[in-house]
Amino acid sequence: MSTQCTKCGVTSELDEAFVAGNQFGHPYCPACILKDHGDDFRALKWMVPGVFIFGVIAINLSPQDDTGWACLNALIFFAFSYVSLIIHEAGHGLMGKALGLRVTHVQLGLGRTIVLVKWLDVRWEFKVIPFGGFAIYVPEDHQWFRTRSFLTTLAGPLANLIVAGVMWWFIRQEAAFTNPVLGDLYFWHLLLGANLFDGIWNLVPSNGQKTPSDGMQLLAIPKYSEEAIRGLKGNRWRAECELSLEEGDFADALKQADAALQHLPNDPDLRSHRVRALLGLHDFSTAQTEALELYEVKQLSTTGRATVANAIARANLMLDDPRLLQEADFHTRQTMRILPWEAEFKATRGHVLIQLGDHDEGVELLRSALADTSEPTALAEIHCQLALGEFLRDNPNVASEELSSARRIDPKCFLISRVEAQQNAPASAPSP
Repeated sequence: MSTQCTKCGVTSELDEAFVAGNQFGHPYCPACILKDHGDDFRALKWMVPGVFIFGVIAINLSPQDDTGWACLNALIFFAFSYVSLIIHEAGHGLMGKALGLRVTHVQLGLGRTIVLVKWLDVRWEFKVIPFGGFAIYVPEDHQWFRTRSFLTTLAGPLANLIVAGVMWWFIRQEAAFTNPVLGDLYFWHLLLGANLFDGIWNLVPSNGQKTPSDGMQLLAIPKYSEEAIRGLKGNRWRAECELSLEEGDFADALKQADAALQHLPNDPDLRSHRVRALLGLHDFSTAQTEALELYEVKQLSTTGRATVANAIARANLMLDDPRLLQEADFHTRQTMRILPWEAEFKATRGHVLIQLGDHDEGVELLRSALADTSEPTALAEIHCQLALGEFLRDNPNVASEELSSARRIDPKCFLISRVEAQQNAPASAPSP
């Protein structure tokens, strides 16, 4: 059985990846959901100045009417919603750090990423829409884990309520700085309201689309079994590996995976992380061997199997053995039936198609992958693959531009020399 995206028409066997993308409950694929987030960002860029201009005009045309001031106060509340979100997620993150938990990632908001920074050994990701967020924290050890996890979860809404309480006290004391400014703009009242809303809303027990609310987690944490807590040790290593892989530190990812596999030797996710680290370190032969072994593991999830299949195909391409090309073709067909919107999988499939002689479709897939990729190493590799595809399509000028782009993004990209060698070689069957 497969599901088709109502918006773009892509089909996937991974039915659970689709979500209801509109008011009629029609399925949307993850790529279209991300595109909608981009549309939300563009709408936001027009909405905010539009409401501001309308408010200013309304105030000047009718100073006694509250409509203009209400618009400007609404914008301030929107801005303070992001402030309250930062306070909330910082409460989780800083409390987790203080209690000895390993905090790996804090996301603030939804939609498109506008800022990504690393502070206190934590990735802080700021999104454009100031609603929703999460903090990922796992135990360094299991001592008092329920208590530490409970306090870390509580710290987010508690931080909001403390800020709201402090502002309420100052307003009640009629502190001068809490008075309206520039007419009827209530900065500190709105800061109070945003934090009060955020604190209370997150304490309400509910199951969100991706994660349960803080309130629901607070009810669940005391019921954690000892087996579940022990299982979180694997989560800690998985989080460390994923963090290193996202940052392109493949040596550290391999180190973390090796350490974890000493304790959890059969964990498929950790073995998959190790394969990805080996690919990043260009140990393609070892990556291929381990990926082929892992592909036969029954415990692999559907997405995990697609990831391993893609790793086999990538390793086969880089080993420069024409006999492995058909196997790479088989595995990329599999990945595209499961996760056709993933940029990494599209890039690998595009590369395979170019090797098979289907240059037009291969280049088209690579350009689609390029539009969905932001990581520099991956971008440089896709530009190199595009250079090869365009060269084989008899577009030497375009191929030269693609290679120049690859050099500009990542001068150390190992594919640059391969493509140059292919361009300078006598006419023959293409090699990766």
